[in-house]
Amino acid sequence: MQPQADIVIRSSTGSLAESLGLGSSMLTRRIARSLTLGAIVFLAGCMPASDAESGSDGDLLPAFEAEALSVESFRAHASALAHDSMLGRAPGTDGGDMAATYLARSFSQAGLVPPPTDSFLVEVPILSTTVDHTSLEAVLLVDDQRISIAAEQMLATAWRNEDLMALEGPLEFVGHGVSAPGVGWDDFTGRDLAGKVAVAITGLSDTLIGVLPGGPDAYEGTNSAKLSELRKRGAVGAVFVNAEADAGAFGRTRELYSQLPVLSKAWGDPGSLRFGLELGPAASRATLEALRIDQVQAGQEPEATSSPPSVGITLTAAVRAAVVTSPNVVGVVRGSSDEAILISAHYDGYGVGPPDEEGDSIYNGAADNAAGTAGIVELARYFSARTTPPVRTLVFVATTAEENGGLGMRHFFDHPQSGLEEVVLNLNVDGLGFSPPTNDFAVFPMEGTTAIADLAELASELGMAYRGESWHGGMTYAFDHAESLARGIVGLTVWQGSQTREEYLDAERTGGPTHSPNDEYSPQSIDDGIRQHLDLYKIIVEHYADGALIPRIEDESHLRSVGRVEGHTR
Repeated sequence: MQPQADIVIRSSTGSLAESLGLGSSMLTRRIARSLTLGAIVFLAGCMPASDAESGSDGDLLPAFEAEALSVESFRAHASALAHDSMLGRAPGTDGGDMAATYLARSFSQAGLVPPPTDSFLVEVPILSTTVDHTSLEAVLLVDDQRISIAAEQMLATAWRNEDLMALEGPLEFVGHGVSAPGVGWDDFTGRDLAGKVAVAITGLSDTLIGVLPGGPDAYEGTNSAKLSELRKRGAVGAVFVNAEADAGAFGRTRELYSQLPVLSKAWGDPGSLRFGLELGPAASRATLEALRIDQVQAGQEPEATSSPPSVGITLTAAVRAAVVTSPNVVGVVRGSSDEAILISAHYDGYGVGPPDEEGDSIYNGAADNAAGTAGIVELARYFSARTTPPVRTLVFVATTAEENGGLGMRHFFDHPQSGLEEVVLNLNVDGLGFSPPTNDFAVFPMEGTTAIADLAELASELGMAYRGESWHGGMTYAFDHAESLARGIVGLTVWQGSQTREEYLDAERTGGPTHSPNDEYSPQSIDDGIRQHLDLYKIIVEHYADGALIPRIEDESHLRSVGRVEGHTR
């Protein structure tokens, strides 16, 4: 699940290969991966790397000794993937490669067949960039004036494979930078952004909060959504301002994240957008003043106080840029029709990042998303073992780099496998079963498709009723299924709800917040909650796999106007 605060946490330290003196190339990561797998033998069994690459069966992993959809097997997979030995499973790192190897072997032993490439591992090229903030210089050009922006007031992102970023262009103010045709709103009307640097206020105005699905949590208010719009319109840079931000909070954010890599796609057209800046409150006020935008009050739409002067910006920075690779893991259960259902879960996490108060720096990602990945392995076991093959082919994909803008899923769709049938539905698993059983369930997106009625009927078999909450609207594009929606394919992520069943009201909830070192596997999680969520997904997949009518995006839905979800920033 992608963070709604648009923060990227990636490890640049703690590499096993570095600790062994092996460097960081793909070859040495593969060697380190095979060495380190021995550390998790007591959790889920050990495998030679060569077995995972070739798909050979080898010795049976202990997690496969129980029947399919077993809570015990789920626990074995989830605990292995969330173990400290996996180093948080960040893309392009030893831990990420180890997790992919484990999953390739698991897919093989689950009875899946590889895609036509004959390998369960499909490498995804990813651009990793880190701006050297000690070299960052930015100057506002206001008529004949030059106004330098203090270094401590800037947090920068680069999206090019360049060692030196140099950019100069005119500034164009775009309000909050929101395009929402579904509610009749477009901050870009009449604006030509080609070759310009756009200036947008973070968040949303009260007016937009009142009309957008998701209210204050609406996707359109995230930096990710705004960057997507700027890319479409040819902007070369983005500047996010927040004059009312807390200076201390911005300083801590800058300190934590200025040294960490940002990941973006390294295939196809990178688009025009080259550089992004988030400004602290002092620099935000100076920029708005230069543009003659009235002091922005919280929740209000900004207004220009007079005709703006000619304002531009020039900036330079050294960048550490490199293309790394991280695999998607793909396996198939063949059906009899020309259609396929995509069953996805991201296996990547945040790796090794800023330590918490107790000094723990491994972001284990148990709920997000070792649990979801363990879930699709169990679903794969169940459907590959059925005596009756499904009507529709089932394509299981454990994706990489979901936390960095869904890069793995985007690569899957951008590079379709010859011989795989047309994908007509995406069922995505992100978080699974670490809560007690509930009386309700949630679906993302919560509106805009014809799926809800079907799912409500199916879930009633488990005594679960559909219940949407207002904040769910803001989670529409927070998961890997966003890429399916962008291509006109219904993509759904299903969760247990928040109404805990009465007999479990006193049960202790386990696990810490996601996107933190406290998201660790807990053996105290409740078996019945795990079972309920596994059964819920099994019922849904079986319904559509065996030929039920595929849901569609409704004709008047706002989902049709969003288009491709592009990019992700802090």
